[in-house]
Amino acid sequence: SPEFHEGIIGIVASRLVERYHRPVLVLAENGSAFKGSARSIEGVNVTEAIATGGHLLEQFGGHAAAAGCTLPKPMLDEFRTLFVEACGRLCVAAEPPALLLEDQLDPATLDDALVEQLLHLEPFGQDNESPAFLVSQDQVREAPEVLKERHLKWRLGSGIEMLGWSLAEHLDLDTVEGYSVRVGFNEFRGIRRIQLTVQDVRTPGA
Repeated sequence: SPEFHEGIIGIVASRLVERYHRPVLVLAENGSAFKGSARSIEGVNVTEAIATGGHLLEQFGGHAAAAGCTLPKPMLDEFRTLFVEACGRLCVAAEPPALLLEDQLDPATLDDALVEQLLHLEPFGQDNESPAFLVSQDQVREAPEVLKERHLKWRLGSGIEMLGWSLAEHLDLDTVEGYSVRVGFNEFRGIRRIQLTVQDVRTPGA
């Protein structure tokens, strides 16, 4: 998209990988070329996938989990085809991600001190994942508020907010048994509050 800023495409790629568990390459316009940032999943070398179209690129480089490239605009369609085919071959042996939870979280007992201790573990990344916790559906006593017809917001114990980005469109709340959440702060107009962010949901059989 011409609206993508090259300073955020790596972050966007990472979020898409988290959601869809597929290798992702996001491109931003940069003059007569596209600047690309790629992120991958365990077991799929994204630099190897990019290299299948290396003869079309001005430059590229990276490692198994992340890479970058510069692609002349006229080569976009041909490169896309090669990249998608390579990812298809490489993803065959990739295992679905295991969701590791630290513990069940009681939002009613969560306080600033605990969140600050968890944030001391930063920076989070591939070898240092942000801690995830379970919030069971039994702890969610009220229906969520829908924000901009796409997002969900719950108010839990002690007034703590839990946000589910882009969940309103495809989540059947009647089938949810629990939520995997990350813990952090939201600061707005100088006021800091604890906020939980939904990363995944647990449904029967999951």
